[in-house]
Amino acid sequence: MSRLNILAATSLCFLVSLSCCAQDVAPDYGKLDAWLCHPDNKQDTCDKDLNVTVVAANGKLAKKSFREPRTQPIDCFYVYPTTSLDPGVVSDLIPGKDEELITTYVHTARFRSQCRVFAPLYRQGTVTGLRAATAGKPMSGDRSVTYADVLNAWNYYLQHENNGRGFVFIGHSQGASLLTRLISTEIDGKPIQKQLISALLIGSVVLLCQVALKCAVRRCTGLKNTHVLPRTLRFFRPLRL
Repeated sequence: MSRLNILAATSLCFLVSLSCCAQDVAPDYGKLDAWLCHPDNKQDTCDKDLNVTVVAANGKLAKKSFREPRTQPIDCFYVYPTTSLDPGVVSDLIPGKDEELITTYVHTARFRSQCRVFAPLYRQGTVTGLRAATAGKPMSGDRSVTYADVLNAWNYYLQHENNGRGFVFIGHSQGASLLTRLISTEIDGKPIQKQLISALLIGSVVLLCQVALKCAVRRCTGLKNTHVLPRTLRFFRPLRL
């Protein structure tokens, strides 16, 4: 084997080992770099150009500048969808420019007009793993870290950032599924429920027996009483966005 091939193989092994190590280490949500969007970080992915071009009915174009209010009365907790192209079944904690970063920016940044945005980085199930499973060749790996990261991020937010404020859950696809689980185990029927303003669980199948809040169904006995909401926009108290 030539020196060039040996060097290439060594480099590949080194990168794979780094990826494995990154997947094994849980995020430290006490650090700003564990959040894709955080109100204390003025240079994160949500702090980019949010100006828009308004197209009127007559086709006339007008630029509209984005103005973030000095204070936002509520918080938004966002969990991004399946977007990582990392090679393993679970992503590392290095957000990709065309993956976690752009997705979070497009989905969430403009919510800053109404709320403080908290978007944790987490070890999500990857597009690679999803494709393998769809092809009937599921990949091995510890998928439990995905929900564990989101739960840890939520608990850190509650303990250090919330201070009794109302909050909105926003999630799409995998993110919506994780938030559905979080609501059913950590919110429903507990004192914190009174602070929940709404949950935007979009692009996911939501069983109402999983989310049994005041405005949802309390009983679920079989498929006849199960409501499937593939594209869900659920409000529990009026919220003007």
